[in-house]
Formats: sequence, C-alpha cells, structure tokens
Amino acid sequence: MLPLLSDPRVVTRFEHVPESAIPALFAAATCVVLPYRQASQSGVGSLAREFGRAVVATRVGGLPELVTPDWGRLVAPEEPEALASAILELIGAPGLAEKMGRAAADSLGDSAWRNVAAKTVAAYRAHLL
Repeated sequence: MLPLLSDPRVVTRFEHVPESAIPALFAAATCVVLPYRQASQSGVGSLAREFGRAVVATRVGGLPELVTPDWGRLVAPEEPEALASAILELIGAPGLAEKMGRAAADSLGDSAWRNVAAKTVAAYRAHLL
C-alpha cells in the first residue's frame, strides 16, 4: 500500500457505495477532488455542490462549467503538483473550504436536484393527473 494511503486521515473504499452512505461521505469530506484525465461532466461534482463541498477539479470536458473560483479550484490535467497545491490551499487555509462549500450550495438556487425534482413532480401533477 502507498504510504499516503496508510495515513489515518485518508479513507479508501474499494467497493460499491450504497446511495444511503453518500450523505455521510460528503459530510466527512473537507473538499471533493476530481482528478479526471477526461470527462464530459461529473455527477460527483454536482453532488459536491449539492452537499456544500468545495471542489478541486481538472480542467477537462464540462468540469470548468461546474467549478468557479468562488467554490473551487481548477487545474490542468496531468499536473499532480498543481492538483496538490490546490488541495493544500483549500485544506490549509482555515475556513476556506467551508466558505467555498457554502457558496457552492448557495449557487444552486432553483437548480438544486431537490428543487428540480419537486418542480417536475408538481408539473406532472398539474398536467397529467
């Protein structure tokens, strides 16, 4: 095992994560890191915003549309030093990740999944029932 992975602050799970465990995982995270080499979008990134977590992501695919300087950091793919620097910035400055996470959640407004779902159900009830 890599020395970093033996750090008690690092949790690895090599298994399917049931949906019921997801809120606790996000609650335990200081920030969410998306070190993609390629991606079109990220459901995990969207969930991070929903759960009020700052995001560090690579600048690939649609991720730049998901992450702004107010709630996260974007770095070039394949640059581990830049990724590490962004992570250290968020976890090293007291309150920064929490402030960014609040901004991420606040930015969702009406586009939060729960709001979209409620509006969808209301539309079905109004027009199809």
